[in-house]
Amino acid sequence: MKKSSWIIIIVLAVIIGVVIGRCSKHTTVAEKKPMYWVDSMEPNIHYPGPGKSRMGMELTPIYPEEVQGPDQATVHISPTLVNNLGVRITPVVQGTLAKNIEAVGYVEPNENKITHIHTYADGWIRKLLVKTTDEAVKKGRCSVRC
Repeated sequence: MKKSSWIIIIVLAVIIGVVIGRCSKHTTVAEKKPMYWVDSMEPNIHYPGPGKSRMGMELTPIYPEEVQGPDQATVHISPTLVNNLGVRITPVVQGTLAKNIEAVGYVEPNENKITHIHTYADGWIRKLLVKTTDEAVKKGRCSVRC
């Protein structure tokens, strides 16, 4: 009789443990409420509840643990997005680049800092027959009154 009473106690303890475990799981799921809902195409617009966005897309719930605070220095990306984009994560290392990068650049003057120096002369230019900037001016192509 002693053995059978111990078996009954152990079976009851297992049953009680399973019931308590299932009840605690249901309460944690019920307590987990989303802070707001977002459209995956426009994550900066927050909606108060589930439904469809103004673009007609299903809204996704955002939970408190998914929101980054200003003091957190980590980036969280959902596993679905990582898989869809093919994101690869590697540690940062300081070193030299494997390739030389050659690029074309143009130097232009800052026109706000260009000044004009006017020298005084006996005369002025009435008509200048040039069409572009930096075109050479030769004798006979402009009329100067002296």
